[in-house]
Amino acid sequence: MAANQYSTNLHIDTNSLRAVRPTDKAILILFGYGHVPDVKPLFASNPASR
Repeated sequence: MAANQYSTNLHIDTNSLRAVRPTDKAILILFGYGHVPDVKPLFASNPASR
């Protein structure tokens, strides 16, 4: 079950970064609150998300 949750979080991260364009000033991503503690570090550690 934990592996499935991690896989879902990686999909959230990957799909979010694919959707962002260089001209975007902000984005809004909606997902369940239970994913926040796991997804937040993924976004922070990815140089493409800065």
